[in-house]
Amino acid sequence: MSGSTDAPNTPSLQLQAFLRWADAMTVKQDPVALAASVTEDFQYQSLPKSTGLPARDKASFVEYASSLMAMMSDFKSDIHEVIETDDTITVHASGQATSITGALYANEYIIIVHVAKQADGEYKLSSMKEFVDSKGMTEFMAAETKRQQERAAQAAA
Repeated sequence: MSGSTDAPNTPSLQLQAFLRWADAMTVKQDPVALAASVTEDFQYQSLPKSTGLPARDKASFVEYASSLMAMMSDFKSDIHEVIETDDTITVHASGQATSITGALYANEYIIIVHVAKQADGEYKLSSMKEFVDSKGMTEFMAAETKRQQERAAQAAA
């Protein structure tokens, strides 16, 4: 993950699990690594619920994340704060990227993650609640969809 962070220089095994997820999602943009960072029974919810986004299991989350990855490049993120207990990590972060149409994407997140220790001693994410700047996300997605439709119409003409 690029950018600044207040994460410790020697993060706990639990925080390492989150950082693997974040790296797969933003830096590598790798759906296989993303899927490997979560448990088989992983549950994801984008919040607030007013965004209208559904809860997702592992398969639907990886599919959803893959579609977001395909829309973005040059993703940079900053971790502003990490709060950790034995099985829960809360992260305040922000991110910026460039969309496939060249538009700037910027958002702010509060991410609450539960982790589960695996048989090999490694931790994986078992659930995630991701609070986003819903106004910024809604406006960006509407504008990006319009830009993509305009490009497709121009290409077809």
